[in-house]
Amino acid sequence: MNCPKRLQFLFFVLFISFAEQGWAYIPNLKMILSRTAENHGHGIYRIEQEVSFQEGEETFVVREVWLVKDSQQMRLEARGRKKAENLSYTFIYDGQNRYSVDSNGIRKSSRPSDNWFEPYLYFRFQKHIRPRMVSERIIPPDALEEKLPPTDPTKSRIKQDFVRLSRVGGVITYGIGQAPLSADSASRPGLWIEQDIFNVRKIRLPSQYVISADEYSIFANRFALAAKQTVRWDDKLAQIRVISVKSLPNTKEVLKLFEASSLDFGKDPNIASKSSDIGTIDNFYSRFR
Repeated sequence: MNCPKRLQFLFFVLFISFAEQGWAYIPNLKMILSRTAENHGHGIYRIEQEVSFQEGEETFVVREVWLVKDSQQMRLEARGRKKAENLSYTFIYDGQNRYSVDSNGIRKSSRPSDNWFEPYLYFRFQKHIRPRMVSERIIPPDALEEKLPPTDPTKSRIKQDFVRLSRVGGVITYGIGQAPLSADSASRPGLWIEQDIFNVRKIRLPSQYVISADEYSIFANRFALAAKQTVRWDDKLAQIRVISVKSLPNTKEVLKLFEASSLDFGKDPNIASKSSDIGTIDNFYSRFR
């Protein structure tokens, strides 16, 4: 082997070595979630989006307006369009409570759906999302403990066999979930966060329902949001398309909208819950909202 060939071989070996090291390095869970939280902005956002459903040969659309303060406090106003115009929901989410007004004008409190996935898209502190990940069996209970890495660099890093590298739609992600975990087939619940970019790309709930997030954009105050979301459950599909994102001022008037008392049927009868009488749509709102 002559000298140039030896150099080429050496460079090839070094390239493979660095590539394998880059593939093999996985940050600890706290760092992954903290960096992801940083992408969720700060302040209050108004998000307008359309949710499309296919029922037989027909397509139905629901217009949603979200007010998001963080993963704990949100408000949703959903109104059906055209053939789904009967649908009307207004929900306020506050921690473990969801407030709404029934068809008789009575304000009620309940828990969000078991498939309530929105907090994964909006959490701003990793400590707020980890308990949910434990309750949904994505990470083990001991992952809630605050563990420091060893001070001795010769010692191994903290074992976290519930985090691995995976691919989602051709994108390398940190696959978070207890083994066995597969991104492509039904298995345990999991959360997939894009490597180095720290955007949520996929959520699989304990029910095996799957939410995919694509086409991210950056909005005011470093808020990263997927312009396209797809929700799959049973043999059904909902496609969500973000229309606009606006930052709102932190005024008393805006903050009032996150309070249950703002659901006043006497002032606004349109806040009463009404189903669409279209199977796929009503199934979506009962399962995911």
